[in-house]
Amino acid sequence: MSKKRKKSQNFVGAKKALSVLIISSLFILTIFTIAVVSYNIGFEEAEEESAEALYRSKAQSKLLRDRLKRTLKDSKDSKLLEELPEPKPYEKTPDYRKLTKQEADLFEEKIPTLTHKHRKPRLAIILDDVSYPYEVRAVKRLGIKVNFSFFPVAKNHPQTAYLASKEPFFMVHLPLEAMNYNAEEAKTLKVTDSLYTINKRLERIKADFPNLKYLNNHTGSKFTSNEKAVEKLLYAANNLNLEIVDSRTTSKTKLPKVAKSMNTHLYQRDIFLDHESDISYICGQIREAVDMAKQRGKAIAIGHPRPHTIKALKKCKSVLAQVELVYLKDL
Repeated sequence: MSKKRKKSQNFVGAKKALSVLIISSLFILTIFTIAVVSYNIGFEEAEEESAEALYRSKAQSKLLRDRLKRTLKDSKDSKLLEELPEPKPYEKTPDYRKLTKQEADLFEEKIPTLTHKHRKPRLAIILDDVSYPYEVRAVKRLGIKVNFSFFPVAKNHPQTAYLASKEPFFMVHLPLEAMNYNAEEAKTLKVTDSLYTINKRLERIKADFPNLKYLNNHTGSKFTSNEKAVEKLLYAANNLNLEIVDSRTTSKTKLPKVAKSMNTHLYQRDIFLDHESDISYICGQIREAVDMAKQRGKAIAIGHPRPHTIKALKKCKSVLAQVELVYLKDL
């Protein structure tokens, strides 16, 4: 065989070998690429599933933590919450978007609740008609927690907004029209007042008492027994983010009925303390308020910063120690 022919055959063989090598390399590269892509897709899917599971776990942890917060809120054990570890989610966290009612109820049953067997019942004592510094000072000397309900600012008691601004919690004692009452307060709201008039009055009061949240009625037997008037008052109060406490100056009050129809929260007085200006009588009413709080878990009593009432509160401190005296907002 000539050298030229042999060289030609070697070249062809080398070319074939190179082709095979290139094809093999491409094949291997393709397989590797497919494997990598598949791995990445699988990893991304797994990562998404993991992220969703983590999100749901965190959501459930928050749910449990919030439940604990509600349970411990405002109790002496509230500081325990800071020491508790983050609650662990259950092994299988349900997707809240797809829960049936039965599953949701079952899930709620699994959430632990804390009970306080020895927790004291709560009593909120509201003192109405607060107008002057000496009244506030006299009550504060008692060293007990009460809810001051100040009259709106007026010519005969111009300091009420200032006095309220110094208190950690206060209310405003809103004058409403009575059936028979001669000593009517200035700018008392009437049954015939329009929604505009009522709203403007509450706006003025809110401007004088910027941190105001709660109102309770002064007198008002005529106003609160009129359904239309009550509807306008509750509408205006809701409009200004104010809550109403029904002092229940009449058994014919329509506030509970209208509040229920409007799906509005309403506090109601349970007992008056000082219908009679007699220390023994007032102490009896205080004991009744305490008993009521024990039976129901909470109660609202209303009195006034009068000398006999203050003396009765001082005399009955041991009785009041049987309950937790609270601000209205803590009910």
